[in-house]
Amino acid sequence: MSKRGCVLFAAFVLVQSASAEVICQRRGGALVVREKCKRSERAADLSTLGALGPAGEPAVGARLVDATGKQVGSAVALEFDRQSAVALSATGYVLFAAVTRNGFVEVPVKVLHESSDCSGTAFAQFQGYRTTRIVTLDGSIAYFAGDPIETHSFMSAEARVDPTTCTTGFGGTILPNGFCCTHSTVTGDAGPVTTFDLATLGVTPPFHLEITR
Repeated sequence: MSKRGCVLFAAFVLVQSASAEVICQRRGGALVVREKCKRSERAADLSTLGALGPAGEPAVGARLVDATGKQVGSAVALEFDRQSAVALSATGYVLFAAVTRNGFVEVPVKVLHESSDCSGTAFAQFQGYRTTRIVTLDGSIAYFAGDPIETHSFMSAEARVDPTTCTTGFGGTILPNGFCCTHSTVTGDAGPVTTFDLATLGVTPPFHLEITR
């Protein structure tokens, strides 16, 4: 059996890239994963959380669960600005989306174009590793870089910006999709924009963490 943790693991770092070795407990009872506990923290006794099975059988992870008990994602990540990263399996990728107790967190979307006027193929900056992708979020729509990931030189970018700020502040143009197109010269790894509607997951906040084995 598993037992609910006190809070979400807070972070936006890929689980695969983490080298954390210990679950630390803050004075208020909150749990975080670190390589080493801070002076004000102590290593959590997982047996008190129901995280351990028979003697010698280690705990192997955690999961994020919604208000109805439905699993939101298969993994969470490490501490970062009171947010968490939840791993979702979708469209052939493992997606990492920012979450808090109250649900998914909107992360500003930036779509890149090789043209100077936001026409042509839309690209998303590559953030992730192999088949994992860190997403940005506009409403319930997650944006991320699909394959192939290649190096591109971009001349324009579109993002969700207040119309007045777009035209008078940035000298940009409002596109039919409501995004603001501005001149942006940048070179980097990117892939064709791929989207996934998180609303299709059918999960209900608030979310909480469960230690699993």
